[in-house]
Amino acid sequence: MTRTGRRPAALVTAALVTTALLLAACGGGSDPAGGNAADGGGAAAAAQDAGSTGDGGADAVCAAVESVDLSAAFGGTLTFGAPQDVTGTGRGCVAAVEGSEGEGLIATVTTGDYYREKAKYEKQDVPFEWIDGLGEEAFLVNEADLNVLLADDSAVNVAISAFFTSGSPPDPAVLRAGLVTVADAVVAAQ
Repeated sequence: MTRTGRRPAALVTAALVTTALLLAACGGGSDPAGGNAADGGGAAAAAQDAGSTGDGGADAVCAAVESVDLSAAFGGTLTFGAPQDVTGTGRGCVAAVEGSEGEGLIATVTTGDYYREKAKYEKQDVPFEWIDGLGEEAFLVNEADLNVLLADDSAVNVAISAFFTSGSPPDPAVLRAGLVTVADAVVAAQ
């Protein structure tokens, strides 16, 4: 079953801009007021606070991200820097997107965030789509933030948080395909 929310024309760009700004300001861990756009599923905070889950090992998330040809996964529309562990525990990874500002591609594995994020986004008037065949269940928010529940109640979050300074963001279908490809690799590593 696939459910989708409304897709206002400028929402993807606005969400990416807002996400980049929110993530840059996220160091204090408090949620900004407004909350109308995706905040990367709390990805920056989750990346910094991610605890060890699963048997993936100390570098599991970045190793999984590195196993994917990121440019090909995103239809050749984006060029990425080398994935970097941002947690010191291997549970959060960021790969910069060339030609953009913001965090870039963010991948995290966390515990306890999935249901809170799901409830938050289901209530908001943002694009929300269920993704079949990934983990126990999965959903995509704002066409740029994929959340996957795993069998042990940990969660994988893969998001693009980038303000494109040159050109325009990739087509939402391309973003979706790339996020699913990266999430599948991270899920398999858990």
